[in-house]
Amino acid sequence: MTPRRAVIFVAIALIMAGVFVGVAALLARMTALAVPPPPVYRVTDVMLTLDAQGLGAQTLDGTVLTVRVQPWPPRAGAPVTATLVAIGPDGTLPVFPAALRVTEAGQGAGPPQPMQRRESGEYFVAGALFPRPGAWVLTLEAPLRDVYGPDADYAVPVAVTVRE
Repeated sequence: MTPRRAVIFVAIALIMAGVFVGVAALLARMTALAVPPPPVYRVTDVMLTLDAQGLGAQTLDGTVLTVRVQPWPPRAGAPVTATLVAIGPDGTLPVFPAALRVTEAGQGAGPPQPMQRRESGEYFVAGALFPRPGAWVLTLEAPLRDVYGPDADYAVPVAVTVRE
């Protein structure tokens, strides 16, 4: 290698090293000034409405929660059965301590009523849940943190209009 070629080789190597350092510094600066992504809010406070058969479903973090109220629409003072089926992201039916809260619209939340688990994997509560006609909210609580992790506590509010 001639001295002239060696000088050219070293000059090109220095130029490339400078470009590399410059790009690295630029990327570091861009990363430092990057706007952080917006926070992710958990969707657990969306009011679920039921269809003409008293069915509704909501998917939260891959877990499908299906709700059914029978008979539909419910009557004041009459027996009602509220059913909850949870299907996990892996397709299993998890076991958890499900509960139901019955609240008249605009009032404080009522005490939780534990739901019973059937062999089919569904949870249910039966009884005269609505003493008066009007707007009510059923909140189905599915604490799945022991099954799917600390962020898997779900409460699904269901809008119910009770007739006389």
